[in-house]
Amino acid sequence: MFKHVYPRMGIWVPFEIVHILTVLAAKVDKLGFAPVERTVTYHDPCRLVKFDDVFDAPRELLSAVPGLEVVEMGRNGKDALCCGSSNWVSCTRVNKKIQVERLDEAAGTGAATLLTACPKCNIHLRCAARDEQEKATMEIVDIQTFLVESLGGSRRAT
Repeated sequence: MFKHVYPRMGIWVPFEIVHILTVLAAKVDKLGFAPVERTVTYHDPCRLVKFDDVFDAPRELLSAVPGLEVVEMGRNGKDALCCGSSNWVSCTRVNKKIQVERLDEAAGTGAATLLTACPKCNIHLRCAARDEQEKATMEIVDIQTFLVESLGGSRRAT
């Protein structure tokens, strides 16, 4: 809103808008991640990569976690498949098909965990996973939560 919508409405904000992952990636050498023996894949949220070009920051942060293996889905970055639902709209059969396709792509990586930086993607992918219980074997986690836990915020990440 602050970065894209308000300026189009003529509303100026007196600060630079930067995503938290970009801020953290700039300080990655100062972060002390604990080892996490796990395989993860990262879902690029549409708004983050297609509007704000935030592609490298999450990967830089994940690569700094000792023991963590990151496997990419075939479609990533600007070519990533959407989570299937935009702007918090209702979820139709078409949306659900897209979500299940993305979950299948994530599962195909062999990762135990699917990370994403978008609360909307997290909610919609979790919902699709619940609906497809026999297919959904991976955990879906917010990347910021995962990174905090990797810093020692809890034992969950290990």
